[in-house]
Amino acid sequence: MGYVSAVWLYCGNLISGLNTRYCTSLTYIHIDKLSNITSYNFISAHSGSNLTGVLNISSSAPTPLGNNFCDGCTKITAINLGTSITSISLQAFRNCTGVTGTVTIPDSCTSIGQEAFQNCTLTGLTINSTSTLTSIGQSSFYNCNKITSGLALPNSLTTLSASAFYNCSKIPSVAFGNSLTTIGQSAFQGCTSLQTPTFPDNIITIGISSFNGCTGMTNTLSFNKVVTIPT
Repeated sequence: MGYVSAVWLYCGNLISGLNTRYCTSLTYIHIDKLSNITSYNFISAHSGSNLTGVLNISSSAPTPLGNNFCDGCTKITAINLGTSITSISLQAFRNCTGVTGTVTIPDSCTSIGQEAFQNCTLTGLTINSTSTLTSIGQSSFYNCNKITSGLALPNSLTTLSASAFYNCSKIPSVAFGNSLTTIGQSAFQGCTSLQTPTFPDNIITIGISSFNGCTGMTNTLSFNKVVTIPT
């Protein structure tokens, strides 16, 4: 399989576990109408993948992306997620350091896993107001320090985990949805361009160091009710 250069995956039920291992010449994959994509499919550390260009996942079937889906695929330049993606799992796109442009989270996605986009070089992140996203996992966008667009988090979101946007130093603003109850430890630590946000009425807990090092926040934080902030 050392000389396979392209794969078109269409209309199936499952792809799982190291399917491209040893496909060192693989440069293109198109995914369409697959209902389940599990762990380690195109992980660079295992397959030596040379995937280049735009990654298109245009599946029309409900599709969870498994752990380490494209972890370390440094030659991918853009990620287009299909409108039926239901979840993005642990380290799915971690260390995809060639990605530019905006990544749009589809409305069907209910969770983004731990370190899913850690160290990625995307310049924008879009989550629509019609999104069903309920949780953003720990370090999901850790060190995505090329993002220059403001964040608009949907009303469906209830949990923003620890270090979710740690060191995203160019994010200028964040708008929280009204269902958010928890902002985890160090969630926005090191976001030096971030302006002081307005917090929703339902916020209960803000973790320690959540906004540590946010030197652009010059206004006093204000809340409409008692909020727990550890010291």
